[in-house]
Amino acid sequence: MSRVELRRLAIVVVVLLGLWGASALFSHRSDRTRGSLVLPALPATLKDTITILHGRDTVRLAQISPNVWTANGFPAAPGKGTELLQAIGDTTPRDIASINRATLNRMGLDTLTAWRLRVGPAHQPRFTLLIGNPGEEYGTAYVRFPGSDTAYVWRGTLPALVQRVPDIWRDHHIASVAPDSIRSIEITRHGKRFAVARQGKGWTVDGQRADSSKIGILLAQYRNLEAQGFGTRDSLRGVNPRGHRVITIRGAGPAPLLSLVLDSATGGFWAAKSGDSILYKLPDYSVLQLTPAADSLRARR
Repeated sequence: MSRVELRRLAIVVVVLLGLWGASALFSHRSDRTRGSLVLPALPATLKDTITILHGRDTVRLAQISPNVWTANGFPAAPGKGTELLQAIGDTTPRDIASINRATLNRMGLDTLTAWRLRVGPAHQPRFTLLIGNPGEEYGTAYVRFPGSDTAYVWRGTLPALVQRVPDIWRDHHIASVAPDSIRSIEITRHGKRFAVARQGKGWTVDGQRADSSKIGILLAQYRNLEAQGFGTRDSLRGVNPRGHRVITIRGAGPAPLLSLVLDSATGGFWAAKSGDSILYKLPDYSVLQLTPAADSLRARR
């Protein structure tokens, strides 16, 4: 091979190495296009209502005080409203996912299927954001403004919060009764009543000695009683005032610490608390723990 041919071969090798290096460099560069989607900053204390709409479901969140919210007029779960405000204020940059209107349906961003997040009144909101399907990366989702064909990738918790089941926003807490404060528990099951009463350092069931360990388990059920879900006003009107089961917990004072009427429902029980207009849903297993049979609480001889 001549000197000229060797020189030509060396030039070809150098060119090929250069092309390979450029290809490797560009293949590792991001093909993301940074977008300019920015939501208006919201104050820590918000006077406007936050509305979430999806299909037939509507959630209206209103801030009563810095850490107190309502969900559709009912007490909201502690921290849920503030958590949503923080998610809205997330300033993580958003990438443009598409500018093609034909892709909006695939992304779940068409007006019929997208979740709609609106802050402020419908006629003049601070902003409205449509939230669609999860993105290709974990923890992302597609979003856009109404009337815009530009879809963005949102990185953060906002989509997951907006797409919660409506009941999740409500406060599920029914009651908290400290075991040490309880002097007696009156339980009625299908018309038959019995009483669990404190006597000295122990307990009795209708005057007979009770199993202290089982009484301890019973008292613990009322330490932090949470609902599984909620009924409607129509459901409340259908509850039998006498119920299938009735619970009355008394302490040292004349007024009961807790009064519950339990009525059967599909897949569980409705629970109506005295002095409360909210109808709670409890699962079967929870009601069985709250209202055990008298014989199961008595001490074995």
